[in-house]
Parts: sequence; C-alpha cells; structure tokens
Amino acid sequence: MAFVEKTRYLLAPPYCRSAETFISPILSSPSEILDGLRLAGGWRFFKNLRVLQKKKII
Repeated sequence: MAFVEKTRYLLAPPYCRSAETFISPILSSPSEILDGLRLAGGWRFFKNLRVLQKKKII
C-alpha cells in the first residue's frame, strides 16, 4: 500500500538526494490557451507544469 501525501510546498532543492522530482507540462491546444509555450516546437502548448516529488526513505 502506498502513502500519498499532498503538500503545498516542494522540497528544495528540487533535484536532491532526498527526493525524486518529476516535472511534466499540462498540455492544451492552441485554441484553449493564448499565451502558452509551444512544446518541442510542435502543435501542443502548455502554460502550467505539474511537479511531483517522491521522498526517498533513507
């Protein structure tokens, strides 16, 4: 069984030995977003990022 803790704050620095950090864009189409960034020069855009951290048990 996994224990999931939703916190408001991230561990700093994000890339450290005590936590694995994963960052992924939340994708949108060009018609849904006007001031977003283009993902890899393609036709998908993103404005927000999802940051997941997994604490390592030492």
